[in-house]
Amino acid sequence: MSRKILVCGASGFLGRHVVRTIKAIGLTDVVCLQRTPFLEAPSFSADLSETHLSKQIASHVSDVTDVIHLATSPPKSGRLDESLFVADTCGQLANLLAALPLSVRHLTFASSVDVYGESLVNGVTEDASPRPLSYYGTAKLAHENMLRVWRRSGRDTLNVAILRLTHLYGPGDTTQKVLPTFMRAVASGNTPTLHGNAQSWRDFLHVYDAADGVALALVDRLDGTFNVSSGSSTTITQLAALCWNAFHSREEGGPLGDTQVGVSSARFCETAGFRPKIDLQRGLRELASAMIDRAAMPNNSATE
Repeated sequence: MSRKILVCGASGFLGRHVVRTIKAIGLTDVVCLQRTPFLEAPSFSADLSETHLSKQIASHVSDVTDVIHLATSPPKSGRLDESLFVADTCGQLANLLAALPLSVRHLTFASSVDVYGESLVNGVTEDASPRPLSYYGTAKLAHENMLRVWRRSGRDTLNVAILRLTHLYGPGDTTQKVLPTFMRAVASGNTPTLHGNAQSWRDFLHVYDAADGVALALVDRLDGTFNVSSGSSTTITQLAALCWNAFHSREEGGPLGDTQVGVSSARFCETAGFRPKIDLQRGLRELASAMIDRAAMPNNSATE
């Protein structure tokens, strides 16, 4: 049976890499739903807040068999309407699910370890009780629950893979998250500024590995909830030092400091054969090299 894949959020940080990855493994019948133009696959835009969404997208998704949903972005901190983010995005997801054709057999959803809250230590597994501490984590958990209900809506042949991704980084990340902020600071000749609890542990997953994980879930049409992590967490203090070393150290390795398995992806590794390929030191070093090369180009005209 041929497969046609709908990617929601294809022009985003993770989405661009996912589209390239799934096309590289031979799944080339891809259509993308996103807000901004995307040239690597046929694409269209639609207002997901529209209750009659099916009328907007019917001609684009009529024969879709697989869906990859990557489209939820965190609200900007401090906005007065931040609390509405949960309701707004849940409504958008509900509209999308209602508009999907009966030909859909699988949906891969990019969730987040933010559903667990702050206690990401000692190998947190999927059996841990979710305790989100942010609107973003709350929204992701609500989306997960909506998808579980949709999964049980009577479609016996429908599978849903919920991937709880750790903190992504890599080429093309222009956000204000801690890792790209540290890297931009060091590239500008400054020392990374630490805020909040600098001894908190985080698992950083390279976007290439995350895209591989999404592709694995898609190819095998996995069903269930899975953590997707690098398998090694570091503190924010250690991260600052690693970002500095990525630009200034000539050594390939060097001491990483204390690490631990904060989030366990053992279930995903066993089920899908997932193996992260890019460790944090290598990923930072490659990012630093790319940033240095880009800065050296005339008018800084290079793009990611």
